[in-house]
Amino acid sequence: MADIALFAIILATRRGAFAYALTDVTIRCLGPLLDCENVMTLKPQIDTLFVFAVLDITYSKAVLVVSDGEPLCLMGGLDSSASAVNPTIAFSTVGDGAGNGRS
Repeated sequence: MADIALFAIILATRRGAFAYALTDVTIRCLGPLLDCENVMTLKPQIDTLFVFAVLDITYSKAVLVVSDGEPLCLMGGLDSSASAVNPTIAFSTVGDGAGNGRS
């Protein structure tokens, strides 16, 4: 095996958050992986690799260059039965501590 050390930053998002490309990136790999649902790997430059996991919906295909500002994916974790009945429930901030309903 090659001795490769990679620096990693782990970020958490809200359920159902949209992810947009912040720079031009190449989608290297896209699809299901073990119990992480859909996984997308992005390569914006030679020494950088982003991995998005637990994706509900993806808006691109593998080996595609995506421009800055284009939507990449919708993060998972939404209750699909609730959002199927009422789509506004999927994007509600009620109960997530975001300050909705406070005066």
